[in-house]
Amino acid sequence: MQQVPTWTPGTGEPFEEYDRLRGQCPVAFSDSYGGFWSLLTHAEVSRAARDWKTFSSGKGSPFVEFPDFARSIPINLDPPEHGGIRKLLSRYLVPGRIAQLEPRIRAFVTEHMDELLDGGRGDGLVVARPLPQRALAAALNMPDDAYLMFVAKMTKIAEAGDDAKAANELLRNLWTDEVVELVESRRARPLDPDTDLMTGVITAEIDGKPIPDADCVAIGIQLFAAGGETTTSGIMNSLYYVATQPEVQRRLRAEPGLIPAAVEEFLRMRPPLHHLARTTTGEATVGACPIPAGSRVALNYAAANRDARVFPEPDSCDIDRTPNRHLTFGFGPHTCLGAPLARLEIKLVLEAVLGRTTWIELDGDPVELIKVNLASGFSSLPLTFTA
Repeated sequence: MQQVPTWTPGTGEPFEEYDRLRGQCPVAFSDSYGGFWSLLTHAEVSRAARDWKTFSSGKGSPFVEFPDFARSIPINLDPPEHGGIRKLLSRYLVPGRIAQLEPRIRAFVTEHMDELLDGGRGDGLVVARPLPQRALAAALNMPDDAYLMFVAKMTKIAEAGDDAKAANELLRNLWTDEVVELVESRRARPLDPDTDLMTGVITAEIDGKPIPDADCVAIGIQLFAAGGETTTSGIMNSLYYVATQPEVQRRLRAEPGLIPAAVEEFLRMRPPLHHLARTTTGEATVGACPIPAGSRVALNYAAANRDARVFPEPDSCDIDRTPNRHLTFGFGPHTCLGAPLARLEIKLVLEAVLGRTTWIELDGDPVELIKVNLASGFSSLPLTFTA
């Protein structure tokens, strides 16, 4: 039996900690947040993400740090219940459907980029905070000004900073009222269920039965929670790498066709979510390490993305990396349904900022979003531009 290393999230540089821990064992234990186990290698994270019978999504919050997070669907379901809901939702989030939103999202990018570039300097948050919220509102056929509500909500979470307890209090019922209002609105005035996701949800049947109201709300909560802040972090992280990697910036300006590959590498280097949680249904074995039944287990995508057995020179930002089998959007049955939308938003931001400037640099020190290891991102990214 291997000796399981221990760690405390929020102490030390996280990627250095992951390297240290992974060098000792494919799993580590922390007594933070009531105690949890972290899987650290690409192979073990991938295996656990597929093995829903052992590592269940349906027995607790998807977040280690936020144990009281409101029930979300489909992330809080295991097969076979998970499959029907995911199949339904995927109809509205496939790349072809997302491509139909591209003209509107491109217009949003232009609007917010005008504000960012005005005066030759600005904070990347000017684009990164509102854009995903506007894209989400568009995807849900909500009025465009609904994004202001999303922005206000996410600003509250960001202001909680390192205080996981305060953030947990905010998250417990953060979206409930708005989701209930949306569900009731669609019941009273349904739209075309072929093109409107929430109308499709409330009119659908799974195995011949309608989806209960509580589950409709749980679906809405996941859409609201997952559709915004992670993409904000993805945009901020991508702008950070462009501003701090001169050779990468030069190449993307000379070869804009490399932007999609660069997006994947930026996502690998700094995944917006470091981990999501599972609960063991029985005793599990990771490597030679036993994990007791009923344990909280974090699938640490950020650590897996720096596993040198899969990614040569894992700490180097290499936009030519092929293949790039990063796990930022998860793996297996719970792979992120919103990945096509997030990729599109990040790509459009990079195309716009590179196309309208001749150079980008940091204009001061960025401010990390949080130091506990729920996420990688910045609450401030001051930039200066040469137009």
